[in-house]
Amino acid sequence: MDIGKKCIDPNLELQIFREIAATTLQGMEVAFSPQSQKHLEVCDKCRECTPIYIANSKAAFAEKKYETVIEEAERGDTGILKRNVRQGLALFKPGLEGQP
Repeated sequence: MDIGKKCIDPNLELQIFREIAATTLQGMEVAFSPQSQKHLEVCDKCRECTPIYIANSKAAFAEKKYETVIEEAERGDTGILKRNVRQGLALFKPGLEGQP
């Protein structure tokens, strides 16, 4: 990836960031507007960087989920299961049927 590349339309680059955040931070798959899709077709920088932005956003979502479980356990939430393992205390939050 060429770090020196510039986006051809920074407003659309920002729109792509927002669309990624609006979906992945809720645990959903990314859905780009037609305008963003067209921009990704013509902008080398955004086309190269978008997979990285998506991966980072998904990682932030996963981190947020883990932090939530820890916070709920600290508040004494009985829905959080605890188990002592060799590495320390493991926390589990059972999902709905068919959900992780």
